[in-house]
Amino acid sequence: KETEDSRKVPPPFGSKTRSKRFVSEARFVETLLVADASMAAFYGTDLQNHILTVMSMAARIYKHPSIRNSVNLVVVKVLIVEEEGWGPEVSDNGGLTLRNFCSWQRRFNKPSDRHPEHYDTAILFTRQGTFSACPMMILSPV
Repeated sequence: KETEDSRKVPPPFGSKTRSKRFVSEARFVETLLVADASMAAFYGTDLQNHILTVMSMAARIYKHPSIRNSVNLVVVKVLIVEEEGWGPEVSDNGGLTLRNFCSWQRRFNKPSDRHPEHYDTAILFTRQGTFSACPMMILSPV
């Protein structure tokens, strides 16, 4: 008599069988949000609400069942740059802007993971440079 196990086709010779992936424990991505002077000028007093709404939408995307891992975006600090000279240098060159932002944001990160303002990644919201037609976020690896 044929059983369910005897009807399974064995994997090709030399191949490894695939097992279902382990669903990991909840992950928390602690984030610094930076809005530059161009964003402050455009959104005014509504700027913080605007960028927190964008982050809320991003956090919701990470909750989609297709991701299968619990990823929680956590905002640990919001910096609004109101004077152009104080913030990171933004140019038409996206790579250069990213490098400038990466080095600029490091001064705000606390070295200890246990510090309440320590972050894993930083995001720049800007309307400057090549991004002026479409507001842009730049993600900085920390």
